[in-house]
Amino acid sequence: MSEIKFDEMKGKGVLSQDGREFGSVDGLVIDHAAWHVTALVVKLERELLEQFGMKKPMFGTTTIELNVDLVSGIGDKVILHKSLADLTDIYRDKGKSVDEG
Repeated sequence: MSEIKFDEMKGKGVLSQDGREFGSVDGLVIDHAAWHVTALVVKLERELLEQFGMKKPMFGTTTIELNVDLVSGIGDKVILHKSLADLTDIYRDKGKSVDEG
């Protein structure tokens, strides 16, 4: 079993299937009853907020939750198996979190 510590994950870039880096890992969502990571909290690049249907805050950016089922691999970056267009469509349909579509 391969393990990754949170401090190794925090700040890792997140790439869509089509190669677009659209954010970085900012946190994890953990099901404390099952001791299982259910989602990655991803800090979005500011220029993509409108594409995700969000308003730009005065300072900083905002985050979304990506279901761990969307992750196809982790190395120097976290790679997803959905394109950026697919992710924005899913997000707009589902609201605050991006789940398997």
